[in-house]
Amino acid sequence: MKKLFPGLVVLALVAGLSQTARAETGAKKSEEMLTAIDVTRLLEKGESSAMIANTLARQWGMDRSSPPLKEKSDEQVISYLLATTKTSKKVFDKGKFITYKAEGETYLKNLLYDKAAKKFSLAMIYSEPTHDLYKLRGDSYRLYLTTKFSPASVNAQNEVNQVIFENNRKLLCKSIHSDYLEASKLVEKSIQDGVFEMNKLRNRMVELKEGNDPNVQYKKKSAENIIGMRLMQRTRYKYNAEKHADISIRKALADYKVFCAAEDAERRNLIKRERDKSRDKKWLLFAEKDDGNHYYDKTALAKGKTGTTVVLRKENSDDETSYNLTKVTLDCTKKTVGIQESSSFGEDGTISASTKYKQIIFKDIVPGSAEDLLRGKICN
Repeated sequence: MKKLFPGLVVLALVAGLSQTARAETGAKKSEEMLTAIDVTRLLEKGESSAMIANTLARQWGMDRSSPPLKEKSDEQVISYLLATTKTSKKVFDKGKFITYKAEGETYLKNLLYDKAAKKFSLAMIYSEPTHDLYKLRGDSYRLYLTTKFSPASVNAQNEVNQVIFENNRKLLCKSIHSDYLEASKLVEKSIQDGVFEMNKLRNRMVELKEGNDPNVQYKKKSAENIIGMRLMQRTRYKYNAEKHADISIRKALADYKVFCAAEDAERRNLIKRERDKSRDKKWLLFAEKDDGNHYYDKTALAKGKTGTTVVLRKENSDDETSYNLTKVTLDCTKKTVGIQESSSFGEDGTISASTKYKQIIFKDIVPGSAEDLLRGKICN
């Protein structure tokens, strides 16, 4: 045993060092995650889009021969994977999430936008999607864009091919838009969840005050105080913070349309062409508004006692793929409209939210609104 003991010690030390080396290698690999900024730099160095797309696919543990990457071009794969966090490699770790987010915020404060974007991307792997992470990474991309890829800076970068320069601007603009848009969706959901939670707490307080809850095993006053404190905390802190975040994200999206004006116009035109190709001919355009284009289903018009029922489709201007379907009843005589049911569809074509109203509440049609233009189409 004495002879074997030194050998065992050596083996244990080797095993320990090997495990440490593997851990360090794993950490190093995680730091190699590509962001939109990294991709622009690779393209400047002459790397092919195919190589970058394949690297991103491996990074996220996704197969290019399977959905959702199947039949996508290299450029489409790059854009999709730079925006997504849907990966088989996602592992929830609150400690790493907090660490990476804090490091990203420090880098952002110190104007190191590339390192900030990388840290925010890493934080996304270890947490559920949060609006603040997408907003912060979008800010990192935006500040990098305005610093390195503003139109005025092109003369200072003569070594960069003009075509590559413009394509990299488009890539960054698309990444900024994707992050801000995702942040907007997430904060909206969070606000809706907050409203639901507060209404549930309010109802609970009413039950306690009326004494109709047979399951209460403690003093009513104490229970009311506990629930009241939770409601107050939610109202004053989290809910208000989310409303503030919503305003901040809306402003960021508005600013994006200014410094990425040309790229955004091109993006919208491309989306419009793709939508026009795929849209069923039963949908007829009746209004073009800032929030999107509005269509009605010419095959689903039905006149009844309360008015004409029609199915509407709104293609959202701030999202490349989402749209809403709404079934409404239009009273041509009273100039009122009421919603029967509505559904929202995400990028994969599945329903993300759906509501069916037990009672139709009619409201007056505002002159010049989409509903007013619809009335002009189907009531004449």
